[in-house]
Amino acid sequence: MNKHEHQLHHLHHDENGFIGYCPQCSSIHLAFGVAMSAMEHEAFTLWYQKVVDEYHAFQHKICPHAKHFVFETDSPNIRMVFNWKELHQLIHLIEPGLMVLEARRIINASY
Repeated sequence: MNKHEHQLHHLHHDENGFIGYCPQCSSIHLAFGVAMSAMEHEAFTLWYQKVVDEYHAFQHKICPHAKHFVFETDSPNIRMVFNWKELHQLIHLIEPGLMVLEARRIINASY
């Protein structure tokens, strides 16, 4: 990612964090709990798909309070670890933000 001062466009937030977009470098910024990560849009989309896949694959098969879900971040030595409830909250934070981003892309493409 390019080094610059990010001008985040707010996409969505709730009590757990926020999701934003920097149009200058096409990066998605996600803050959840005490962690924050920034990834290029394509990398974020792939990461998010893994989150959703894991969520659905293990939805009724594990203890909802155990930290079973481990995901890579943009930093090679840092991973995000979630239990099923946190994963559920994360998805419900990200989904509306991605819908807003897609709507903005469609609107901007029509001008």
